[in-house]
Amino acid sequence: LQLVQSYEDYEYFKDGDIIIGGVITITTMFDDYTTQARFEIILETASIGGYLVTNLRKRGCSSHRGEENKLLYPEYVQSIINYYHLLNFMFGIGKINLNPSILPNITLGYHLYDSCKDPRKAVKSVLQILSGPRRTVPNYYCINGRSKLAGIIGDYHSITTMPIAQILGVFGYSQ
Repeated sequence: LQLVQSYEDYEYFKDGDIIIGGVITITTMFDDYTTQARFEIILETASIGGYLVTNLRKRGCSSHRGEENKLLYPEYVQSIINYYHLLNFMFGIGKINLNPSILPNITLGYHLYDSCKDPRKAVKSVLQILSGPRRTVPNYYCINGRSKLAGIIGDYHSITTMPIAQILGVFGYSQ
């Protein structure tokens, strides 16, 4: 099994007594002329409007090796709506940590990745979350018998959620 090798992964990590993992789509690809044309009109009429067009070769959802020249501009786009999902996740955990009556003497942390709406990156991200904040460990198992990871919140696209659920089912984690 060859893991996706991108030039940069968007990873968000905060340590805690209990870790909640997450694989969410922040960056997505426009892959047809119709969508690209519509997007260019949106950019012209809505003065940024929460969207950032980025170059495929410079961003975290960058080309998987060997695919650098397959796509046309604009290649990947980041939406403020997708960032809200990320910020809400972080904000919710922060609010829980600030209220000692919810989880006394326990700190929640998170380990999040951008799936880029790509099932290969989603699988890589889940394996990385299961391995911890360091290097991905093939044949993962919990050494101490107890992991800090409580569960993983999956993406809101079925194309990435299905492989995540299959992997988590093997390891006995909830999604």
